[in-house]
Amino acid sequence: RYEKGSFIKAYGNNLKHGSASIIEDSDLAQAVISLARKLREAKTYLLTDFITALKGYSNSPNSISGNSRRFKTELSRVEKALFELHGIKITHLGKTNAGVQVMITPSRKKS
Repeated sequence: RYEKGSFIKAYGNNLKHGSASIIEDSDLAQAVISLARKLREAKTYLLTDFITALKGYSNSPNSISGNSRRFKTELSRVEKALFELHGIKITHLGKTNAGVQVMITPSRKKS
């Protein structure tokens, strides 16, 4: 017999493990974490500037796509895991005259 609630606990642990794997396997996610650690508050970037900034925080800048469509696909793949495990929120603010804007909000947690 299993203890009451053991399935839900195991399921939650599996989800966390999956999120951790997504982050560990993504150079983009690692760069977002590094950038977020430097921020004291939310910061808005043009998408092209965000890509450039993240390349500066990456150990392998060439692994972060300079192609907006590919970059957004990879970013959407890691966003949920970044928020769940690190409290880092990515907000897509849409297109302006200057270009597409993205806001990164660092974790409020002490890390």
